[in-house]
Amino acid sequence: MKRSNEKDGKNEKHGRAAAPASHPSPLPIRIIPPRGDYHTLHAFQKSEVVYDLTFRFTHKYLSRGDRTVDQMIQAARSGKKNLLEGSKAGRASKEMEIKLTNVARASLEELLDDYLDFLRLRDLPIWDKDSKEARFVRQLGRREPQTYELYREFFETRPPEVVANIAICLIHQANYLIDHQLLRLEKDFVEQGGLRERMTRARLDYRNGTSGKHGNDGLPPQKTATLAAHHSHPSHSSHPYAAEEKISIAAIREIYASLLPVERACALRTECCQFRLTGKIPHLTRGEALVAARAFQATGRKSLPVRADGACPLLRQETSRCLIYESRPFGCRTHFCAAAGGPQARRDVVGLIRRLEAIGHGLGGREARPISEALGEWL
Repeated sequence: MKRSNEKDGKNEKHGRAAAPASHPSPLPIRIIPPRGDYHTLHAFQKSEVVYDLTFRFTHKYLSRGDRTVDQMIQAARSGKKNLLEGSKAGRASKEMEIKLTNVARASLEELLDDYLDFLRLRDLPIWDKDSKEARFVRQLGRREPQTYELYREFFETRPPEVVANIAICLIHQANYLIDHQLLRLEKDFVEQGGLRERMTRARLDYRNGTSGKHGNDGLPPQKTATLAAHHSHPSHSSHPYAAEEKISIAAIREIYASLLPVERACALRTECCQFRLTGKIPHLTRGEALVAARAFQATGRKSLPVRADGACPLLRQETSRCLIYESRPFGCRTHFCAAAGGPQARRDVVGLIRRLEAIGHGLGGREARPISEALGEWL
């Protein structure tokens, strides 16, 4: 059989398979579009410089044992790694790429606040954005490629307040780039749709092209399209977003792991679990609720019990122990009764809270909701 060109069915310019000669229709939709190397992303390059600088800064200028060291490094790492993972996940899920890119943005915002705290608490100057120093760093930030080597001399020869201000400038630059990247991703999603839409369009184009007026099922193209669209949106019970859930759960657990333990004299009195007694009900972001719900389901239970005493529904009545202790929400990890030493200060965990909120927004949640209500959406 004679080939349609001299490249084994490949389009030399676009790298696509050529349409069969009997099909005058356009080339099929690319289900998984090609992607460039994430190393070429300016936002990734900038975030990698921020990570390299932060790792060295915290070990050089912060005290050993200071919890801020791990928190800053984790925030910087999250900024870089979520951009990487988002870029790779974006081939199959634009939604997941937007979500992970947003997590990276929230992580860098947390890190920015840590650098500002470093300067503010030590009464050190914070550069104005139009100062000559800030303008110099912006000029340096235009060089390509962006690597730590461009800033090594400043880190090794300048005092900590200068290095911290340089880091602040770089984070602002990275955030600016990520904000524009998010706008582009949103525009691409609106114009091109997601993976399921591309798969449906590609399949329908193929079937309509090969069968002419009717599809392979003997149905008119309009009816075929309707059925395909129906089957491309399976019921919730089949968990069509299992991959997205898995990534979100991993991101939530990473945040939980970055929360360093504090010294508290908790005697396991479970007073904080007695909502009617305390008058306080934990509110969960959608991501926290997902983690808790999956842990609850792993116990073999399907629905939350109704506690007549007003206690947490996750508190086992027979033993007064949490059913999902290892997967307990963020508030349960940071709130302690007065007898145990009181809750952690919000200023110490506000960055982590922002990251949880970003993941929750990516899952379709708008605001934190009471624990039973939040869990009920996933059960």
